[in-house]
Amino acid sequence: MRSRLPFALLAGILAVAAGGCAPAQGLTPAPAGSPAPAPGTTGPPIAEASRAPSAAGATDPAPTSPPPTRSLEPTPTPVPTPTPEPTPTPSPPPVPAPLTGLLVPPAVAARPVVAVMLDDHADARPQSGLASADVVWQAPAEGGIPRFMALFSSKAPQAIGPVRSARLYFIAWAAEQGAVYVHAGGSPGALGELARSGNGATVWNVEGLAYVGGPFWRVGARWAPHNLDTSSAALSGLAKDLGYAPASARPAFTFAPPVGPPAHGEKFRLAFSYGSTEVTYGFDPTTRTYPRAENGLPTTDAPEGTPSGVAAGKQVAPMNVVVISMPFGPAADGTGHGRLDAGLVGEGPALVFRAGELVKGTWRKTAFDAPTELLAPGPDGTLAPIALVPGRTFVQVVPTGIPIQIRDAGGAAAPWPTAAPPGAPS
Repeated sequence: MRSRLPFALLAGILAVAAGGCAPAQGLTPAPAGSPAPAPGTTGPPIAEASRAPSAAGATDPAPTSPPPTRSLEPTPTPVPTPTPEPTPTPSPPPVPAPLTGLLVPPAVAARPVVAVMLDDHADARPQSGLASADVVWQAPAEGGIPRFMALFSSKAPQAIGPVRSARLYFIAWAAEQGAVYVHAGGSPGALGELARSGNGATVWNVEGLAYVGGPFWRVGARWAPHNLDTSSAALSGLAKDLGYAPASARPAFTFAPPVGPPAHGEKFRLAFSYGSTEVTYGFDPTTRTYPRAENGLPTTDAPEGTPSGVAAGKQVAPMNVVVISMPFGPAADGTGHGRLDAGLVGEGPALVFRAGELVKGTWRKTAFDAPTELLAPGPDGTLAPIALVPGRTFVQVVPTGIPIQIRDAGGAAAPWPTAAPPGAPS
């Protein structure tokens, strides 16, 4: 039986024979080795493109556009998150310094007091550290030569000197602060007191002669005993090594700002004598301070860090000058050296010069280590503290009966005071 050619293959042969046309679109030859079509089939499948439209008049589908290509954008650089600045700890507000009334950081106000005995012999001038002291006491010693005791708290000078020997009445004034008391030797009465109470009962005793070559040193430009220096840092380290624990400074005076213009003028002069040493104070209306002099020469402080006696610096000019009259007499120490004793427990007249104003009042001290009070009648007639002006203070202790000359534009006042009170040492 004659076999029939599939219709699609037959149509392709006829088309080639008729005009050499290309094979019908969409035909795909079977690959070699592919299985033969199953009986009853018409050959290989017809390509999708050869299918007839599903309905009359239908159009070919629109060509599909290729998907858009994603553009490559640069990767942004990460911005670091800023680290917040730490909130600064506010500094504590300043407080008045106990010895000057000037505003200082609380840590400065909490410092203890170091009281240093300073030589005032002519061969000891100029001293070092004198202008840095918060308070300076001066009182007579033997031979008509006075002596200083400088109280340091708010300032820490690099050089202090020359250090000199102790006297009992100076220990009593240092005891008002529970101070570290610095000296080089001393009178029998002073050394006895330090042996009894120099362990902190009244003061903390530092004998400079025991530490020469360490915290104390000799200045080569001068002869002993007018050449022993030290420093705030050396004294602080020594006190720590000795296990001393002095308390913070105590308020020494009452302070208040000046009221109104100064009453003193440029011709103001305060003068008194310790025997071989005449002390004078002028007045500077611009700074409202009292420039100081001894025997006609300005009292100067050696430049900071300079050994005592080497070079003169600025003139010492405190804001307050306190003059208290106190009985003095020979000390019964059996040495025959002419040392003095003072009637420091009690009361007596006082003159307070503060920033251009004079206040007349009374000093009072009720016990060896009790504070020295400065008092004047208040509005109601009762005694009230005399307020000093914030700043540094010199306390001049003069023997009762020593004339005090006060000269201003109006001339010289009468000497003050003129007589010793009952009970003065004889």
